[in-house]
Amino acid sequence: MVFSIIEIIKIVIGTLVAAFILKDYFKLPIEKTHRFNSYSESYYRDIKSISDPYQLKLIGYTFLILIPSIGLHEIGHKLMGLALGFSAIIDISTQGLFMSLLFKFAFGFTFIVPAFVVTSGVFTYLDNFLISVSGPLLNLIIWKLCQYLLFSKMKLKHSAQITIGNIGRINKFLFFFNIIPLPFFDGWGIWSSLFYMIMGVFNG
Repeated sequence: MVFSIIEIIKIVIGTLVAAFILKDYFKLPIEKTHRFNSYSESYYRDIKSISDPYQLKLIGYTFLILIPSIGLHEIGHKLMGLALGFSAIIDISTQGLFMSLLFKFAFGFTFIVPAFVVTSGVFTYLDNFLISVSGPLLNLIIWKLCQYLLFSKMKLKHSAQITIGNIGRINKFLFFFNIIPLPFFDGWGIWSSLFYMIMGVFNG
């Protein structure tokens, strides 16, 4: 079995917490009778003065956006690790989620580190590069797929356009953020591995 029940539960829990943290960045889309060609244009329901049931709907909507973004990002890492013959297990980032909640309530802004993949084995620099780049690469593919769906001639409901646009924007952000060479993030594994591989070629 590629994914254990525990891993699936952890992905769902991590993404639900992330949805609660990020829900204020989204609004529930309402249906319109006309269609837009660009997902930069949108009309939303004003939910700030609406009671708790709508807040629960907003969390569910944000969860729907994050699953094909954060969830598939971590799945990409796991599948690449398994394909290379390593043990790869998805785990929830308790400290990352705690820090995200702390920043949200203390400073009004936050970042999200809901989960990570633990890989074990003897890695080469190429292995590390492939595992590190697989998550951001999947985000790039999803972002471009969303662009294709939005700018194609498919007849999509306005609410579907908004949702696909939000998924595209989240994946675009995750792609660019995760190729920045920051310690403990994917970008560090990508660029440090490339550096050592290039140095290895020159040093013969």
